[in-house]
Amino acid sequence: MKTKTVSYGFISIFILPASAISGGGREQRLCGRGLPHTLATKQLICLGDSYNHSYDPASFSPWTHAPFCIKGSSSQPWCVFTNADTSLPVAGKAPGDNHGISIITTPELASTSLNLLEYLPSHPRETKQTTADWQKLYKVTPIPGKGLGAIATEKIPKGRIVLTDRAMILSAAEYPDDVTREQVQILLNRAVEQLPDPEMVHNLSRKGRPEDGDFSEVEDLLLSNSFLVEVRRETLIGLFGDLSRFNHDCRPNAIAHFSEKTLAMTIVASRDIGPEEELTISYIDPTLAYAERQSTLHQIWGFTCTCSLCSLPLPERKASDKRRAEIQRLNDIVIQQAQSGNFRQAIKPSENLIRLIRDEGLVESMKETMYDIPATLYFHVGHLEKAREYTLLSLEAILGDGLPVDEGSKEEEKVRTLRAHLERIEWGIEIKAKNKRDRRV
Repeated sequence: MKTKTVSYGFISIFILPASAISGGGREQRLCGRGLPHTLATKQLICLGDSYNHSYDPASFSPWTHAPFCIKGSSSQPWCVFTNADTSLPVAGKAPGDNHGISIITTPELASTSLNLLEYLPSHPRETKQTTADWQKLYKVTPIPGKGLGAIATEKIPKGRIVLTDRAMILSAAEYPDDVTREQVQILLNRAVEQLPDPEMVHNLSRKGRPEDGDFSEVEDLLLSNSFLVEVRRETLIGLFGDLSRFNHDCRPNAIAHFSEKTLAMTIVASRDIGPEEELTISYIDPTLAYAERQSTLHQIWGFTCTCSLCSLPLPERKASDKRRAEIQRLNDIVIQQAQSGNFRQAIKPSENLIRLIRDEGLVESMKETMYDIPATLYFHVGHLEKAREYTLLSLEAILGDGLPVDEGSKEEEKVRTLRAHLERIEWGIEIKAKNKRDRRV
């Protein structure tokens, strides 16, 4: 039997023909907390039946609903796990301002790496302000040509947290090829409807994908408002209700940071922002050239970007594209030279690369990686002072915003590596200084 692949832009889902759906008869079955759902018999699995779970809500804590599951022809079940308790403490949110969360994943992942709702500690900096305080920083209002957007209500200094928003829905980015499109749509619909306020999702803007593509309303909403995130090395699609009101800009004034520990996206001002200025983030790789940016934004989100960068006069826009192409070319050269052990030859193009990144206004978007290679290059050629300078810049790029680094995350691993590297550099500098003093004696 042939399968058909449908691209979701950044998602690929395999679709089986309707004739491949298991089970001839249909029956009414009770899943979740007594919620009826009609589906082909062999497609539906309720964990209360298959996994001997009790329907006492306490038995499936921290979830407020019994897991609702669908099984493909051969793979393990895919389930919706929901916590709709609006009083659950959430980092950066005032009591009662919790939107709830639905996670679509396998029972194995939900019971291990994704079973995070039993303990959601609040980081000190994230809870210094309440949701009411954040509402004073911006308002959601109609913006010509963009729908709704976030407008600053006062001056926001660089580094200020503007919003912390926990995911409302987390879904697998890809499903096995034996999970049908209809099954995925059922899971997504259930994930939304089990939230405390499903209308918060339904009221979000959407691209309006063609009916012949078989996109459901929820699929369209998810694709139009979601971000790819990583939790315990698993790539997921995250829908963030409040963050969805922040529009795109190719030169944004805010940066988004995702926390695996709290499942929240924190928005931090990347420069000083004036009153009545729109708060923006970047939906795409900010280093792309004009044509690539426009193509990606239109294909996935269905709009043409008219930000200040995309609206530059043609000669200036071409100059920007040329710098971006040169950034990519220099980056390739530096990596190739470094991998070949030609560290000294790679230093000049790496310095030129950093200069171009600064000239093009891409520092805030690339700062977490742009200093790593020159730090390594200077270390290998023995220029320890420059190696220390760039290593400190790399650390500052991760820790400078004051946001906590999640335990076990890639950022924590990188910070640990950079600090160990810095210790070696400092030790090397001390040895050189001692040798220099000894020679004088």
